[in-house]
This record gives sequence, C-alpha cells and structure tokens, in this order.
Amino acid sequence: MPLTRILLLGANGAVGRAFSRLLAGEGRAVIGADLGETRADESVAEYLRADVSAPTPELLRQVAGADCVLAALPEPAILAALGSVVPAMRPGTLFVDTSSVKSEIVERAGHDARAVEFLSINPLFAPSVPFRGQNVAVVGERGGEKAREFVALMEGWGGRVVPFTAEEHDRSMACIQTATHAAVLAFGLALRELDYQPRWISDATTPPHRLLLGLLARITGANPEVYWEIQRANPFAPAAREALAEGLRKLEGVVADEHAFRAVFAQSAEPLGGEAPVLRDLCARLFAVPFKPG
Repeated sequence: MPLTRILLLGANGAVGRAFSRLLAGEGRAVIGADLGETRADESVAEYLRADVSAPTPELLRQVAGADCVLAALPEPAILAALGSVVPAMRPGTLFVDTSSVKSEIVERAGHDARAVEFLSINPLFAPSVPFRGQNVAVVGERGGEKAREFVALMEGWGGRVVPFTAEEHDRSMACIQTATHAAVLAFGLALRELDYQPRWISDATTPPHRLLLGLLARITGANPEVYWEIQRANPFAPAAREALAEGLRKLEGVVADEHAFRAVFAQSAEPLGGEAPVLRDLCARLFAVPFKPG
C-alpha cells in the first residue's frame, strides 16, 4: 500500500509546515498533530492537539490508521515518540524522523520500532530554503517499500539524497553543522566583547566580514532550540568545539613568526582538497552581490 495517509508530528513547526505543503502537493492526506490549539498551515487536512510524551486515545487512533508517521520534532520528543507512539503503528508502516543527530535515535529505534520500517533523514538546509538542489542525509536502517517511496518523493522535489550510517552522519555533522555554527556564534560573541558598532556594517565592512555577519544574522534569527540540539546532542560535538578552540590557540601561537604562520595558513586549506577552486569561485560570486544597508 502506498503512502496515502501521513501523520505529521510537529506539524506547526517550520520543518513540519515545509513537509506538509510538499506532501499535500503530492496528493497525500496529511494529518497534523502538535501542541497548539489549531493548525498553522492549510495544507494539513486534519489536525489534533497532542503531546507525544502523553498520547491521547485519539492520537493513537490516528497513529494506527497512518501509512507513515513523520516526526518533525526535537530529538527528545522523537525519542519519546519511539516509546509511546510507535507501538501503536501497524506492522509494515513507516516511521520517519528529521533529527539533526542520529546515533541515539537509531539505537533506540532498533528496540522500539522493530515491527515498522524506519527511515531517519536530515535535510541539510533551513525549512525556508526550497528542496531543489539541496542535500538530504538519509540513514535507512530498516528501509522497505514505503521507505523507498518516501526517498523517491524527496528526490522528486529535487533533493539530493545521500546515504549515511548513524555514526558517519554524526561524525560528519560535527564538522558540517556543529563546528560551523559554533564558529559563527563565537564570532558574534567576539564582536560583542570587542564593542563592535552596528554603524560599521554600512561604513567600513569588507565582503568577507559581511558574509560572516550574514551567517550570524541568519543563525541568530532562527529558533535557538535547533542549534542547541546540534551543539548538545551530537556525541562528537565536544571534540568539534575543542578543535575550534585548538585552532585559535595554534593561530595565536604563530602570529609572531611569519614562517610558522605560512605553515598554519597552508594547513588551513588542506580540508578543501580539489574543491578549492570551485569554492573560491562561489565566494567571488557572493562577494560580487551589492550590499545595500537597511
């Protein structure tokens, strides 16, 4: 049986709303569940107020009638759903989560979701960004016909689906998400410590500085819970933050020695490999965008 009826947990969140619109656009019936009194998006065909940590009989009835339960929730709520909601799912149906961290969820799913198909995805872009051309990390520990159909939907929306194991996912995301966000947030804290003046944004900034300011503005304008989860829950996150701190210590140790600085400068480029020219071109195109202060 295809995925015709999808129960979307966290339907009122940004990720939930994005998936609801996409799924409804494919003709799938989306039943939304969230803590709010009413649905936040018209793409939800039916809505119920529900808490996955204390599921009501109505929520469990909807779970039992769904072909797929999509959990667009923070990691603690997904873990709660594995214990409270998944046992009510019909065997052979599909449970999908969208967490930014996979290790514990995949381990728990091995115990709590053995009777259903299980697919763990991480769209590597903000919900406001269209799917087309973006990467989606997928951990398909127990995929079957329904999991393959869900993956095909994401590919049909233009997503580039990339398979990972849970450990590979979390190791890579410690670099790609944890270290990146930590570096940008630390940059903002450094500006605050240095008594940065907002008027300099229009009067004296350089293109690289504006790009970092743009990243800082985008991250700090979003839901802090998302970024906290990435920093807190990834088991490799402490090592990523320590590597950032060590990089600053190493830089501080070589600024008095030009030869040593050149060596560290070259080392910094090593992770780019053969993609450096493409990335330099991307940066040049971003720098060429005219800046118009508000």
